[in-house]
Amino acid sequence: GRQFAGLQLQGGRPYKEDDFGFSNDLKETEPAPSRLLVVLADGMGGHSGGAHASALAVDTFLQTYQGPGGSVTEGMVKSCSECSERLRVDSEGNPALTGMGCTFVAAAFIDDGLVWVSVGDSPFWRYRNGNIKQLNEDHSMAPLIAQQVTAGALSPEEAARHPHRNALRSALIGEPIPKTDLRESPIRLKAGDKFLLASDGMQT
Repeated sequence: GRQFAGLQLQGGRPYKEDDFGFSNDLKETEPAPSRLLVVLADGMGGHSGGAHASALAVDTFLQTYQGPGGSVTEGMVKSCSECSERLRVDSEGNPALTGMGCTFVAAAFIDDGLVWVSVGDSPFWRYRNGNIKQLNEDHSMAPLIAQQVTAGALSPEEAARHPHRNALRSALIGEPIPKTDLRESPIRLKAGDKFLLASDGMQT
């Protein structure tokens, strides 16, 4: 069967800016949910703004997502846009929330397998047969800087000190979303597969 859980760990800061949530149709008479939606957001924009953005994005996505009624991926993209719009509305006229936003990743485990949508650099990993693979695209500058290292344009030392290595190329900030990573064709699941959605703090 499918098992799922979530956990928040306190990092080096005295506050948290990430949030997560689940939606499933598990019934007590069934051994496993036929559909499971897992979402995670990592906020930015200061203590109050970042925490508000991530919680708002998670709640909005879970409330607006309607996978079974139509195309799962179309529903995920639409819900992402709803999240960004809610961030825009909440930040208008509120100086404490100016500049808030979040990265976001949602994974839908459906009858045919796994699909996802992500914006930003929150990683989504699969563990299979002893190997770990990141499934979603990293929308930070890190992959582009790594390409420069491979091409010989930057040294590894210069890349490690690059002032923009953690800059985001896409995020939910209340504006049209610049880049969205979307898996439309379901990935087949195998017995023993494990999946992890995390904030970028897991990597650092």
